[in-house]
Amino acid sequence: MRKRKFLSVRVMLALFVVYALALAPVANAAVVVVCGSMEGNLAIHSGDTVKVGYEFSLVGYSGGATTVTVSVASVVVYVNCPNGSYAQINIPIPTQTYSLPAKATAWYPSNTYEASAVVSSSLCPGKWTVAYAPRGARFTANFNSPASCIKLEAQFHYSDNSPGSWSAIAVVDPAGQSCLSAPCKCCE
Repeated sequence: MRKRKFLSVRVMLALFVVYALALAPVANAAVVVVCGSMEGNLAIHSGDTVKVGYEFSLVGYSGGATTVTVSVASVVVYVNCPNGSYAQINIPIPTQTYSLPAKATAWYPSNTYEASAVVSSSLCPGKWTVAYAPRGARFTANFNSPASCIKLEAQFHYSDNSPGSWSAIAVVDPAGQSCLSAPCKCCE
């Protein structure tokens, strides 16, 4: 009897969670993916710290003060190991909300690194001293803002004792019709 009652409570709790999730508002976000090999054939050593960062701009924004939240962000550095195998350095970037002033068109945050990771000795199989990243890296993030009718541009950089050059600029919507919030009523 106790088992049955306990099972019934668990089922009801599970149904409640599913129902609550179904009613939860869904945030609209623009997903940005940028790839690049700005550092060339970057040398990666075990124990090195690889730093990653991004910046974005609201192109031609003429609205009031707003916020932009960058979430589910990460950089993946693609590594060629000395034995011919491939590895990835996955660097998650913490969620960050930026408060922007009215008519904000500058780059935010400017020239910073938002996350880093220490390269593990187990990145490549066997004993190794240096691996290389000729295939570069990929930045992925969700950008969300309550501001409507905005065109967003983003770029990223990564560094392992290197200059940390910036990638090409990704435009969320080349036509300038990008809405990062609902309802999506873009400017003509």
